[in-house]
Amino acid sequence: MRKILCAILILIMFTSPCMAMTDEQESKCHLIIHTHAAAAAGSAAVLSQLPGADNAALAVIIGAMAIELAEVFNVSADDEASSAVGAAVLAMFGGMVTARFASQWLVGWIPFVGNAVNSATMFALVESIGWALAYKYDSGDFETLKPEQ
Repeated sequence: MRKILCAILILIMFTSPCMAMTDEQESKCHLIIHTHAAAAAGSAAVLSQLPGADNAALAVIIGAMAIELAEVFNVSADDEASSAVGAAVLAMFGGMVTARFASQWLVGWIPFVGNAVNSATMFALVESIGWALAYKYDSGDFETLKPEQ
């Protein structure tokens, strides 16, 4: 419960209310995020007996999700601002990634229990990162993420 509350607070702090997603954008984001979260959960369930083995799959899934979400908001995926958004979101969720990695090492190797725990934590992580990316892309406020020159 504490992790969920922290994630909600981070999302509220990280997003800007200056723009509102259209219904079409929200439904596209919903489909993209849930599809990638389900894929991540599936890879975690299959690879959970080898702690850390699903991290490569996680990186690919989150990268693909970020590119698809950027397209929904007409943000170029190779744009400097888009890269800054991705880096900021991943840095923000660093604690969650660390907690997930710790739980994977503790119970990931236990048959069935490890599969369920790893699958659930992976789904929650990808879902949280996806919505954080979507709201940041929607806000269009990329200037706060660029390094000072």
